[in-house]
This record gives sequence, C-alpha cells and structure tokens, in this order.
Amino acid sequence: MRCINALVLLAAVLSAPVTVPAAEFRSGDTVQWSQPLQDDLFIAGRTVGISGPVGGDLFAAGLNIALVAPVGESAYVAGFEVTIDGPISGDLIAGAADLTLNAPVAGDATMTGGSVTVARSADIAGDLNVSGGEVTVASGIAGSLRVAGGRVVLSGSVNGDVDVAAGELELLPGARVNGTIRHRAPDQVVVNPGATVEARETVQARIDADGGGGPTVLGTLGKAVALFVLGWVVWLAFPGLVRDTTADIRARPVRNIALGFVAIILAPVVAVLFMVTIIGIPVGLLLLMLYAVAFPVGLAVAGFGLAELARRDRPPAFGRNRELLIRFGFFAVFLTLLGLVPVAGELAILLAVALGMGALLGRLMGGRRAAMA
Repeated sequence: MRCINALVLLAAVLSAPVTVPAAEFRSGDTVQWSQPLQDDLFIAGRTVGISGPVGGDLFAAGLNIALVAPVGESAYVAGFEVTIDGPISGDLIAGAADLTLNAPVAGDATMTGGSVTVARSADIAGDLNVSGGEVTVASGIAGSLRVAGGRVVLSGSVNGDVDVAAGELELLPGARVNGTIRHRAPDQVVVNPGATVEARETVQARIDADGGGGPTVLGTLGKAVALFVLGWVVWLAFPGLVRDTTADIRARPVRNIALGFVAIILAPVVAVLFMVTIIGIPVGLLLLMLYAVAFPVGLAVAGFGLAELARRDRPPAFGRNRELLIRFGFFAVFLTLLGLVPVAGELAILLAVALGMGALLGRLMGGRRAAMA
C-alpha cells in the first residue's frame, strides 16, 4: 500500500485548487524557468529546474526537480529526485523517491519519500509531517513533528511534541525536544549524550506480543463507520451509477479486477505524458483529479457489488434500499476487520479498489460506445 499511498499523494499534490487570475505553464523534456514571475507557475518535464523567483504558488512535477529560487506562496512538488534549495513563503507539500529540503519554510511542511532529508538550514516555522523509509531531520521546527519511517534520525530542535511511528528512532548529540516524545515501535528510543528532552515525561508506546500499541476497538469501529458513510454518500449522489456497476460486478468480477489494475498502474503515467505538452497540462491535471476521486468511490462501488455478489439469488433490480444498505454495512465491517491482517488485509483492500475502479471504467467505456453508436 505504500506505493498506492504515494500515488494518491501525487494526485492530491497536482490537483490542488488554484484561484489566482493568471498562471504560467511550462512543460517539455528539459524545462528551465529562470525569470521572475509574479503569478503561479505550473511546470512539468523529465528534468525541471526553477531558478527564477515565483511570486505565487508553484506546482512542479517531473523525474528530476531542482528548485533554487524563492517561492512567494506555497509549493507543491512531486517527482523522483527532488532538491529544494529555495525558501518557501507558504506551505510545502512534496513527494519523491529521494527528497531533500535545504531551505526554510514559512508555513507547514508535508513530505513523503523513500529517503527524506530535512537539512539544518531548512527551518520550519510551522509543523513538519514527514514519512519515508529513511528520514533525517536536522532543522529547527517551531511547531510539532509527526514522522513515520523505517529509521528516523533527529539532530535538530523541535519546539513542540514529537510523535514517531518508526522501527528505529535515534536522537543525535545536539537534538532538543521542548515537548513530549511519543514513540510507537518495537525498540526503545536511542538518546545519545548531548541530546536534550525538556519534557520529563517520555511516552514509549511499544508494540509487544500482547498487542499493545495496536489497533483499538474504537478506532476499528470508526473506520467501519467512515467506510459506511462514504458508501451511503456515493449511493445517494449516484444511484444509477451504483446500480449499473453493481450489476456489472456481479456479472464480470474477474474482468473488472483486471481492468482496475490497468487503471491504477497506467492512469498516472498517461497523466504525466499529457503534461509533457503545454496544451495537455490541464488534461493531465484533470486525469489526476479524477484518479484521486476514483479510489474512495471505487472502494464504495466494490462494497455494493460484493454485498450483492454474496447472495445466491439475484434480487430485484436495486429494489430494497434498506436491505441494500444493511448488506453494505456488513461488508464495511468485514473489510475493516480484514484490513487489520498484515499484508493479506492490504492486498484485499487493493483488490476491492481495483474491482470498483474497473467497474467504473467499464461503465464509462460502455457509455461512450453507446453514445457513438
């Protein structure tokens, strides 16, 4: 699911709403922006370089991105290898396989990647939310730090609390935490000599064999209720779509799963290919917006389809609304409980999403064929 989460983050980053009256669009294989700009900048390409100041928001996507100029408002950056050397006057949202932040951020920062480095020069005026396989935080953070990763190393200062979910957490000499450290992992926090934790209470929420620190009954129930509400909203908003996709899932479940996996894998690639040309940037952004919405809607659609698929007899066409919602409620609880199982649970949720997205795509393709006939 880490890959899916990364794709969902990429879609959210590039589909952030823009309300400014003017914007500049640049795309291509190698794209360089070197002149001052007062408006927003949308830039995409295989290799992207921004050396000219951007007065508005920055939206950047590409394989290799180097940002060395200041950004007057917020920055939304997604790529494979990303280096940020220019100060950000607003918030920062960034995702990459290899992500490095060397400049200060005046707002909050949200970062995710395989390897994430927040250098000493990258002071954060707000909160820092970061996740990755290897996370290093050496900067000063005026707010709180929330971090999840395989290995987390902290050598900077945090004015607020530190919440960590990691296999390993190490505080290097010079690290300072003015709040409370809450660490959820099998191992204890490694605090080297020279590191300071101002709060005398350090909470160690360990994941032991008895299940401490694992999922709670209230949290599990909350997820089931959230999934049920999501399905209810989708059903109220799109009753015809739910009816048609439910019938399609009953008739061709394997075909829909295969079609859904094709959509999950290829949709981001097609969107990025559109964004290589200036004319195609709006189309690429629209595809990514639809892609982000398709995940939760697909899960809800799959729920209705599986609830009907479990019945041996074929019920009247969407006849009993109360019975339908009750069966969907049982599915929501079952899928939530199944999601607690490591690996197998995540795979089951992915299969359900693929099933729903495949049914949605199938109905879309069928509607286009009917319109052209």
